[in-house]
Amino acid sequence: MTTHVIVDYRRNDERRFIYQPYWVTSAELIGTALAAKVGLVFSFPLTKYPSPQAVLIEEIAFQVTEAFVGGTITIDVGSCTLATDDVTTGGVATLVDEDDYVDTTGITQTLGTLNFAIAGDWLTAKVAALNAAPLRITPAASTVPTIGVYITTTTTITTGKGRVLMKVCEVPFV
Repeated sequence: MTTHVIVDYRRNDERRFIYQPYWVTSAELIGTALAAKVGLVFSFPLTKYPSPQAVLIEEIAFQVTEAFVGGTITIDVGSCTLATDDVTTGGVATLVDEDDYVDTTGITQTLGTLNFAIAGDWLTAKVAALNAAPLRITPAASTVPTIGVYITTTTTITTGKGRVLMKVCEVPFV
């Protein structure tokens, strides 16, 4: 039997299972506070997701924790950007696509519902196995990709709360 000298390229650090998919949950959104605003739920800055890296959105849902009441209400989970990740309440977000992730047609606004995407660009990309936005997010230091909730109504929202749940996987580029 012949023997050979080896050069070991195994990566023991890869056994830590860092890059497995995991679930994240937003803070609870209050519908009465979102008239003509966007509820920012997740952002993807380089400080949190170092370059080069991609974040894949494997699943996304909108959970109703208090029934929405007040006119004809639409709830969409979409994408927007921030100038930097330092932008907070009172700052501005630039709309990319209001219903990129979960379209209002798939959201039942009664207490306790967990509403997964049945339409939208994210679902289209996922079904087609496209490795592109909005399925794949590339973190940035400026023009930071974000996910937001857009709520509109024909009158005034009197009650309603919810949150976004998302299963993500960080993909490292080495």
